[in-house]
Amino acid sequence: VVLTKRLAGIEAEIDYLHEKDLQMHEKLFEVTPEIPERSAARRNNAILSSDASEFSEQLEALRQKTERLISASAMVNHAFGQRFAGVVADRERLANMPTLQPIVNSNLDFVVSGFGTRINPFHKGKYKHPGIDFAAPRGTTVVATAPGRVTLVRESRLQAGYGTYIEINHGGGLVTRYAHLHEVKVKQGDKVAKGQPIATVGNSGGSIAPHLHYEIIRDGKQVDPLGYMIEGLSSHDYNRLAAACRVQNQSLD
Repeated sequence: VVLTKRLAGIEAEIDYLHEKDLQMHEKLFEVTPEIPERSAARRNNAILSSDASEFSEQLEALRQKTERLISASAMVNHAFGQRFAGVVADRERLANMPTLQPIVNSNLDFVVSGFGTRINPFHKGKYKHPGIDFAAPRGTTVVATAPGRVTLVRESRLQAGYGTYIEINHGGGLVTRYAHLHEVKVKQGDKVAKGQPIATVGNSGGSIAPHLHYEIIRDGKQVDPLGYMIEGLSSHDYNRLAAACRVQNQSLD
């Protein structure tokens, strides 16, 4: 619109100057100038109009191209935003995975019974053992295997079941359970960090020797903790740990 008004103003100014030129010519030479000169001015105006029309078309094409680029940029930004949000979510989920061993087990000699079919120490029949047993002296420090919130602390003197145990919710459907404890160092509702001491190994509940029974519950179902315990282990050490967990022996609970 601004360009059109500007071009119209220029054309009017040219016409005005052309008329003044005719008047001056008549006064000086007392002769009416030939019409072709005026026609030439009109041709110039026509050229200007033609140029303006062509420029307007180019401007419109540029506007349409700009709109397409803006639209494409918005789509790219939206896609990038979704992918970035996904990366952030994946990073948070990985940070909250229980990748530590629940006790310091640098020599890898504390695992005595793994996940799966095992022999029950009381009735000697086969049953599904829902976690990993770490044999360790009473009072050995137990740590949180991932950051989370303590959702359950149950202390019991009964010689049955899990005895004294703790559950921690890590988000994303993951919960860890630490059983047969002696001393509890956290309370329900506490936020805990990865590696933070939360209890000590004991022999409470249905247990035949001091040990920690450790479980991972994913979406309400007990799963093998071995697949998560990867932090701080070389491939050789992990294979040693896996071999110990695969032995179908008698559990301690």
